[in-house]
Amino acid sequence: MNSSTKQLKNKGNRAHLNGQANSHPHNAERELLSCVIQSPECLDATQQLISTPEVFGSVAHVAIWETVCRLSETGEPTLPAIEAVLNSRGMLEQVGGIDYLIALIEETAINPRPAEARALAEVVVEHYTRRRAAHLSQQLIDGDIRTQHVAAELHEITRLIEAGKPAEIFPIGQINNTMSPPVIDGLLRAGETMNVIAAPKVGKSWLVYSLLACIASGRRWLDTYYCTAGPVLLIDNELHPQTIANRLPKVTEAMGIEAPLDIDVLSLRGKGVTLDRLGPYINRIEQGYYKAIVLDAWYRFVPKGLSENSNADVMGLYNLLDEYAEQTGAAMVLIHHSSKGSQGDKSVTDVGAGAGSQSRAADAHVVLRPHEDEGHVVLEAAVRSFAPIDPVGLRWEFPLWRCAEDLDTSALKDRKTKGEQRHAERAVKDMETAREHFRKHEAIRPRQLRDLTGWGHAKATGVLDKMHAAGEITFNEIKVRGNQTREYKLSS
Repeated sequence: MNSSTKQLKNKGNRAHLNGQANSHPHNAERELLSCVIQSPECLDATQQLISTPEVFGSVAHVAIWETVCRLSETGEPTLPAIEAVLNSRGMLEQVGGIDYLIALIEETAINPRPAEARALAEVVVEHYTRRRAAHLSQQLIDGDIRTQHVAAELHEITRLIEAGKPAEIFPIGQINNTMSPPVIDGLLRAGETMNVIAAPKVGKSWLVYSLLACIASGRRWLDTYYCTAGPVLLIDNELHPQTIANRLPKVTEAMGIEAPLDIDVLSLRGKGVTLDRLGPYINRIEQGYYKAIVLDAWYRFVPKGLSENSNADVMGLYNLLDEYAEQTGAAMVLIHHSSKGSQGDKSVTDVGAGAGSQSRAADAHVVLRPHEDEGHVVLEAAVRSFAPIDPVGLRWEFPLWRCAEDLDTSALKDRKTKGEQRHAERAVKDMETAREHFRKHEAIRPRQLRDLTGWGHAKATGVLDKMHAAGEITFNEIKVRGNQTREYKLSS
């Protein structure tokens, strides 16, 4: 920051925002800019509504909003950074200089909340739509606008108004029951989300590259699922763009597809763009242009401070993903890794690592399970808006996963026999029985556990050993009537 920059002082709580206290459009714009400068969360909460900088009625405010959004893509939009960018563009004095930027921040309370920022954004959008509608009406009166331009203007005005409205309650008979068109027939529709899940380094990305090629060319994926032809977008935050540009042609050539295809790539490796900061990129996409948008890899899109093991955090991310899907009209495909351990006996929706809420949030889950035969996997899926599907056997022939029709899809690696499954279920039940007794008693010796449960010596000792190995219980060596034994207690 240059020497003319004044030091901001904490002035304590200023007037709280309610979205209506300053309903004049210029004041609402100032307060909104104050919020987004101070808080990235406020920016994330409002970018869906502020789809174009022209929403702001002031040229200065347009420039400041554009600068904040641009800086948010690569780092924090701090006051010194905003000042530097505006100065480099020759616009610092036009917006009122550093004094105006400081005055903006003083418009609102310290640490403004996203809900308050969104309320202000709705006020700004409301005034913008009124200006647009009045301007459109005048153009129609003067005969200065064509019919197709009228339709486009009205569509944009309607979209902005609808974006700020809360959800409404409708009688079931008034709801349109026409399903969205399939993008991958049998698996995924426009506007839906799908997880593609497998262990690391199995070849998930290669599998999805073939999916992108099939959608872009209107072919059947894995010789099984018909795809609706249309452009696709790969948003990749894991690989260098040169790696992607090297891989995709290998896949299309092996599939016998001639380039060029409508496959676009957005490489975000090293840019730190998490899902909550993807809004500026999504806002550039024309609704309905892409049939599918792929996010690779999902774990890198989780914002700092959130956990993929938290149900609340994961549900919030899928809600945001649903917003992106609705805004673009595309099917969203996430490439995700499986949890640790054997996958053979898990349900399809439980294979993905992280919180269980993802199993309910996604519309479809496609998983690759290891097969007994090396170089083979079994593709299974759980779907929401289609009939259940049969497992598909696949074999790896670099760079493609190809359909293996003769593969026994029930012969999964590490899948337990029915007897082994019953034994495992009994072991889980026995552990829970022991836990219940420990919750009722301060300390338990092996003989006491046998008396409480009716188990034999070997079973009681085995359960105690497992609980001790898992860190659930501790023990002390004691003597009872001259005999050495152990006394177990729940770990504190």
